[in-house]
Amino acid sequence: MHTVVTDMIKLPRADADTIKNELLGCLDKFGFGSNYLHFICFAADGASTMLSTNPGVATLLVNDFPDLLVWHCSSHRLQLAVADTGKEVRYDTIEEFNMDSKAE
Repeated sequence: MHTVVTDMIKLPRADADTIKNELLGCLDKFGFGSNYLHFICFAADGASTMLSTNPGVATLLVNDFPDLLVWHCSSHRLQLAVADTGKEVRYDTIEEFNMDSKAE
């Protein structure tokens, strides 16, 4: 796997159509036109603008490039799982957590 950061883009709007068009324009600017997009995996956080079928950016891209692999970023999934766990399990201090862990 090879990751390339090409550009930072200021978006005029944060809707799915704008993000998709700006992304494709940026890729094209750096020589990654539609001929190369069948090699690309689209990874995003779980935000509805990115992954929703309503349509989100991923859905719009898959409509144009059916072989595109869409991936919900595993780091974001882990962060969401940790945040949800924190809502259910509360410790006031790290010592309480360590004591509870040793009891098992």
